[in-house]
Amino acid sequence: MTYTSLMVHVDPEAEKSAILDISVDLAKLFDAKVIGVAACQPLQLLYVDAYVPPEIIDQNQIDMEKMLKQAGAQFYAAMQGRAPRCEWRASVTVDALANYFAGQSGTADLFITQRASHQNAFDRPQHLNLGDFVMRSGRPVLIIPPDASRVALDHVVVAWKETREARRAIADAIPLLGKARRVTIATIVPEEEENSAQMGLEDIVGWLKGHHVKADSRVLAAAGRDTDMLADFLLEQQADLVVAGAYGHNRLREWVFGGMTADLLLSSGYSVLLSH
Repeated sequence: MTYTSLMVHVDPEAEKSAILDISVDLAKLFDAKVIGVAACQPLQLLYVDAYVPPEIIDQNQIDMEKMLKQAGAQFYAAMQGRAPRCEWRASVTVDALANYFAGQSGTADLFITQRASHQNAFDRPQHLNLGDFVMRSGRPVLIIPPDASRVALDHVVVAWKETREARRAIADAIPLLGKARRVTIATIVPEEEENSAQMGLEDIVGWLKGHHVKADSRVLAAAGRDTDMLADFLLEQQADLVVAGAYGHNRLREWVFGGMTADLLLSSGYSVLLSH
């Protein structure tokens, strides 16, 4: 298994970031095509009662298109002579950005985006709502910390649970796991379930072996919040990348996330691959 196409989200409002260099590195690693995508929402007038002159609306459209053109130029400059193959897509859309990017992501094996330092994962409509996008895309989403200059693969930790989401995530991550120097499958369970959990992890390790991935397993006895235990384990193990299922449900058009998913979306310490 491999990734043949990578899609990288370029924020047209952000200053030049390392995400384009990271996408080039991954493209070289997998000999993959890189598809750059960007989108903007035009001026939102839904709740504006006052008269808005049409020239303001027109100027806003011009400004959005200019931002996207500059983002495209930045993308091509980063790809030139470095990425095996590349393509650019951009749009001014009235749709929520999460919906737009979810529609685009169907042409890629992996979607790469960056956790912005000036916002959280569930920020205002002008920015990509990462939580909403992860739940809608149907593709693995690699989320890069804002200060990262590369995606290290010295030690990848899979946060395992006996769920559909975790099975989906580990399958989606196989190409990255195959490139990692070390892989650990870790799970947190009540003490009385440790033996059965260990047998389950051994099955997963054996399955990965069939995909030429060597992995270790660790069962952690629950002692407090799972999110805190995972954070301590990642720090202790000097993890570079976390692979996890994304858990949540839609309530009144808003995604409600479990604590682990929310922490991984909002945490700035690690690169995270999430699948739903």
